[in-house]
Amino acid sequence: MQKLLMIIIVSVLAAASVFADESNQQQLDKDIPRWSLQNQQGEWFNEASYLGKPLIISVWGTWCHYCKRLHPELQRIYEKYNDDGLEIVAISVNEQPDANPAEELLSRGITFPTLVNGDDVAVNVFDAFGTPLTLFVRPDGSILGRTMLSDPEDQRFEKTAEYLVSLAKQ
Repeated sequence: MQKLLMIIIVSVLAAASVFADESNQQQLDKDIPRWSLQNQQGEWFNEASYLGKPLIISVWGTWCHYCKRLHPELQRIYEKYNDDGLEIVAISVNEQPDANPAEELLSRGITFPTLVNGDDVAVNVFDAFGTPLTLFVRPDGSILGRTMLSDPEDQRFEKTAEYLVSLAKQ
């Protein structure tokens, strides 16, 4: 009888831990914004493409003066922390039909990838109401924070990137 009682207790505890894990996963899934966009070559990327990696998302436009001011700093951060797993991706918004966002970035020495036609994702997923918008995404896919700052001298960009990289190493 005592052995049967022990089996029941262990089974109940095991089931409770499974439900607790599912509950935590459901909460985590709720915190991860779902999105999907293409680059100019037609390759698809989404939140799962970056899962497990620290990520900075730059919502920008080729016409945005403040974005042009900020991108060299993001490029410097990208070069410094990319070997540690940091990814940066630009999402181009509100472009003219003849715009070439990837070419625009490359012409300015910016090598992190850009995704195009991001208007719906920027507004409906990331709640963007202007540019530049920089989002800092934890390796689990949840958003750590966001800013519309464009000051390339602001050390918070690098400090946040460093923090994101440290999360990936845990």
